[in-house]
Amino acid sequence: MYKDPRLRCVKQKSLDLLTNVSTIPDIARLILDHHSSFIIQLIQGIRDGHLIEEKIPSLSVLLRLCKVIVEKNLLICYQHLIDMQFIDILIDIFENEQYKTNDTIIYFIKFESFALQCIHIMLECAEHIDMWSE
Repeated sequence: MYKDPRLRCVKQKSLDLLTNVSTIPDIARLILDHHSSFIIQLIQGIRDGHLIEEKIPSLSVLLRLCKVIVEKNLLICYQHLIDMQFIDILIDIFENEQYKTNDTIIYFIKFESFALQCIHIMLECAEHIDMWSE
């Protein structure tokens, strides 16, 4: 995806910064309100990106945003996650054997931890569970 390895590092560090900034619910809400396509880009990064440079940092940001989506009942954002088959993407990655090698297993465990937290947040609200079955 990126030919210059420095660009991968810049993207990773930018996503790490967004993770820290989005821990403040008001800032996470601003991101969701003013940059609605950002969720889509994060999910694409999780689906298509490299485990270390994009999947983990993107999921880390999305985890913070998911908390706000559920707490503030932001149904449009929630619907974006459903439309993009977010949970299916995570499950497909869980089943991918390429991430279970000795070189990547420690990163995969971190990814798995974030993914399970995200799924828990997304499904903990009973009124939203029915939306996933459609």
